[in-house]
Amino acid sequence: MEGFGQGPAEGRWGVEQWLNQHEQGNGTAGGGTDTDGGGDSGGGGYNDGPTEDRPPTSGDGPAPSTSSTGESEPVVTNTAQTDQPTQPFDPNVNQSPAEPPNQSVVQPAPVNAPAPEPSPPVGPPDSGIPDHGTSGLDVAKTVKAIDGSAIGTDDYSKATNPNYNKCLTVVEGALAAGGVDISVPSGAAKDAGQALEDAGFVNVTSADYTPRAGDVAVIPPYVGDTRTDKNGGIGLGHVAIYDGTQWVSQTKQSNRTDGRAGGGANPYNPQTRPLTGPVQYYRP
Repeated sequence: MEGFGQGPAEGRWGVEQWLNQHEQGNGTAGGGTDTDGGGDSGGGGYNDGPTEDRPPTSGDGPAPSTSSTGESEPVVTNTAQTDQPTQPFDPNVNQSPAEPPNQSVVQPAPVNAPAPEPSPPVGPPDSGIPDHGTSGLDVAKTVKAIDGSAIGTDDYSKATNPNYNKCLTVVEGALAAGGVDISVPSGAAKDAGQALEDAGFVNVTSADYTPRAGDVAVIPPYVGDTRTDKNGGIGLGHVAIYDGTQWVSQTKQSNRTDGRAGGGANPYNPQTRPLTGPVQYYRP
């Protein structure tokens, strides 16, 4: 249609230029030229027909803008692509997705796993005192034997106690009743500690010590003890077993207020007669 200038250099006319054209009387005459080689020559005014020579409507698409020279400007459409370009395949590049970092996985313990070995029993919390040694002593039998051999309470009289001066012999007999044999070469009670350790007893001497049934107290000689042992050593010392209530040897001993060996009329009571060394305690 020549009246609207269909050539590619001009494009479609806008509404404003169309109005200007017809206000100047161009609506009755043809005379446009076909610049794109496809329009009709001659004719083509406003009066040529209601459908070909009309203002553009909304169905015709966006109207071109008009420059200051009167020429229409081409409509620019957005041709930008939103898709990212595809990278060419490179055989030297690992195409597999990145692997997640290696994380250690804690495997659950088997259901039938053996139970852990129990910790060795100990004494009172944080005392560091062993609960028992390795002697295997039958404490009940030993306690029964020592209590049955004791004569009276605090009876250290040669006249009234047939076991006078035989504390080590009585203790050795009571331990043997419980299944443990010890032998002290010197025959002196003061040397029983090494024999007890050789038999599996453990030294539990400490400031926190509390006696238990079956424990053995080895008491050094008191100051002034002039008796001699088999090897000619001076002083014999004393030995006793704790029966769960009190210390017992050839006689039942009165307890000290702290429950330790050497109390009452005991000649080895350090409160009445000083000792030549500390008392040692051994646990079966």
